[in-house]
Amino acid sequence: MLGYFLTSKGVDLQPLHNYNSEADQTLGAYIALGMVDASVGLRLGGQYEAETVSSANIVSIIKELCLSDQAYFFGSSDIIGQEADPAVTSEAEAFGPSAGPRLTDTLLGTVVWRLNHAYSSRNFLNMLMANREFDFFMFTNNSVEAAYYDDHGISYSAISNAKGNKDAKIVGGFTSMYKSFAGFLPVQLGINQASLKNDVKFVIAEPTATLVVPATCSTVGRKKFTKLLASAGSLVFATDPANACVDWYCTQVDGSPLPAAGKGSFNSGTATLTLPSTLAAGKYIYKIFCLNATGVKGEMYVEVLVN
Repeated sequence: MLGYFLTSKGVDLQPLHNYNSEADQTLGAYIALGMVDASVGLRLGGQYEAETVSSANIVSIIKELCLSDQAYFFGSSDIIGQEADPAVTSEAEAFGPSAGPRLTDTLLGTVVWRLNHAYSSRNFLNMLMANREFDFFMFTNNSVEAAYYDDHGISYSAISNAKGNKDAKIVGGFTSMYKSFAGFLPVQLGINQASLKNDVKFVIAEPTATLVVPATCSTVGRKKFTKLLASAGSLVFATDPANACVDWYCTQVDGSPLPAAGKGSFNSGTATLTLPSTLAAGKYIYKIFCLNATGVKGEMYVEVLVN
């Protein structure tokens, strides 16, 4: 007879899956992490915008929340998390004929996270020092486990960002701890490993051009324009879909600031690149990019030919 049976101690027998194939084995590290603002209330098995949250859509939902400053997503090339053996707590004393104190349902979990880009993430690490409230969605190569701030009392420790070797990149990270009153965190299998890369980005719309003419041979990520020598012109940038909560920047192609004169000017408040009539004949390349609070970026290269 199939089903679950009640043991003499009143605990339901639980299923044991001991028939996994090599193809669906779970590997022993977290290779991606989603940190969602606890106020969002995202829950596996719960509802988000009229859909049930599951392993099939959790990654896409977190990435969507990143675009609205409500989540961070660290992909498989950004982070690695290693979990120590969780500490299963026991009662303080042994009663009756038991050999020792009986186990409780309480478990203490500790995960050490190493960030690939820790040096540029110091503001983020400082935020953890202020105990900002996040729900954690921790991904292996094929599964996700969730630790919720309100349910599991997440706290942080061992925040680090050391420089130890001049020939090595500056790494660092933090440790997250949680307390579960229901044993090990439930596991949801079915994560597609290919989805765990950090490909969250803003799409920059076609710029609004004034006295600047779009040129042929523009490619994805690089737009070409022409401008007459004697006329002033401008390009105004925006994201698609529109997002008013991003910061805009313009640099030279190598990332250095625009010179004080000779290449025009950029107004970061209005995302406007102004090309004056005094611009000498020649070809100019600009890197336009935007960033939001959780590090999501959008970028475009603009090439202007003045003749």
